[in-house]
Amino acid sequence: MEMSLLDNIRITLHRYLRAFFIPDSTLHSRQRWVLGLINLSAVVIFWVSSSFLVNAIVEDDSYRKPFFITYLNTSCFCFYIIPYLLIEGYTVNEFIQKLMNDYELDKIKRRQKLQEDDEGLLHSNYGSDDNLSENRQPSPLHVVMDSSDSQSEQPDPLEISTYETVKLSLQFLILCLPPNTEIWAIVGINALITFISDFCWCNAVLLTSPLTVTVGLSMTIPLAMVGDWVIKGFRVNGCRAWYTDYADTHYLTILKVDVIDSGNINIFGSIGLSSVPHLWLIPPNEHAMDGGNGYEVLSERHLEYRLPKNVQDKEAMALDLARFLADELQRSILIRDENASLKFLKSFGFTLAGILVIKKKGPKLITSTRKKTMAGLFCIGLILLSVGGYQFAIQMGVPFLARNDKGELIYISGGSHYQFGIEIAMMAGMYSSLAASLLSLIYLGKYEIGNGATEEGARGFIKNERVKVGLILINTVCIYLLYSCLTSIILRKDHGYPYGFTKLF
Repeated sequence: MEMSLLDNIRITLHRYLRAFFIPDSTLHSRQRWVLGLINLSAVVIFWVSSSFLVNAIVEDDSYRKPFFITYLNTSCFCFYIIPYLLIEGYTVNEFIQKLMNDYELDKIKRRQKLQEDDEGLLHSNYGSDDNLSENRQPSPLHVVMDSSDSQSEQPDPLEISTYETVKLSLQFLILCLPPNTEIWAIVGINALITFISDFCWCNAVLLTSPLTVTVGLSMTIPLAMVGDWVIKGFRVNGCRAWYTDYADTHYLTILKVDVIDSGNINIFGSIGLSSVPHLWLIPPNEHAMDGGNGYEVLSERHLEYRLPKNVQDKEAMALDLARFLADELQRSILIRDENASLKFLKSFGFTLAGILVIKKKGPKLITSTRKKTMAGLFCIGLILLSVGGYQFAIQMGVPFLARNDKGELIYISGGSHYQFGIEIAMMAGMYSSLAASLLSLIYLGKYEIGNGATEEGARGFIKNERVKVGLILINTVCIYLLYSCLTSIILRKDHGYPYGFTKLF
């Protein structure tokens, strides 16, 4: 049994390697599909591995030269000519000579084309009428250019043209070479991975289909997540834990001052900071900000949180910060450990379901839908995301849902300058429903009820005036309720909003 299993593995590997050198026309459709999926899987693994290799030297500032890495990866594409030379039996000199011959042949063909065009001009008549053109003899066209008045200018040897100007920082790549053999090895392995993965990607496209490969490459997302968990582990964030439980309260507002931003230099000079990091708890202050430099609040009395020294474990630092906030604010903070297996299964399940749905319904849906319809739906989706606050949610890293002290889900935040991720979907649904109700109301207003005997009236879904009036009333009530939902959300965030309709929640 063991020998047969090893033999099957050996035969499978032999067929896989041999398939690279066999014309695609000799493979069965099933073999092509399986081989394409194997190539696609190799591309996914190679791409994720390459990203981790580059991240390993960039994250710790060992080597930050993306131009050189890209240049080296792209230069490896020239090695694709080696199999062609071996198959055709060319040497390097013969291949170069063949290229030169092809280039000379192309110039000869272009020169012959120009001569044929000149001969055509010799047999053409200019300035003749249709009635006289038959009696005309071929007359050549002569163009005389008088350059007696022109001045011949010699080029200035000191003048530098646009084509002679180079960017020295990009030209002298020798200044960007890796500093040691370890970095050289990582960069070289990354270039080799890029070289092999592009070949596998091209094979996968030819053996399966562009849609399958494009959708299949999304498998890099869950694979990268697993690799990130295994290599870097999990990080607990004390501030995120606070916002998860108390996002709709005003007990604490966390502000982050960017040290890199040069516009914040005045802040450090005003409060006398000479080192970072610092974490301060500043009490509520109603000091007028009309005068002064605008940083008076930072000069008030504050409580400083001293970062623990000689602590390399970031989870321990996050727990210590959460303990400090809980003690000072008299609020319990629950640090939630991420379930790696559950999160991976969810991500993998959603990704696989999306791939299967797109693979099954995608081609038919794309071919049956007009381009104008697809472009319109895409623009409407972007507009709904914009008005729903998607950009704010991404920049602030807000949670999709939160729970209160009783463990109940919170769908709408209580602050006017904050929102949850689910509010994006809620606002998009309300706006799209309002638009649909309004368009339906306009359609009903223009709808004409035909006679029952006519063919058009027989096909109409509105048989009489009562049905039409009833549908108009239903649409009007829907618009009122949807607008009341919008104003109810605003009243939830701002209790003094004066233009609210019926408060529904």
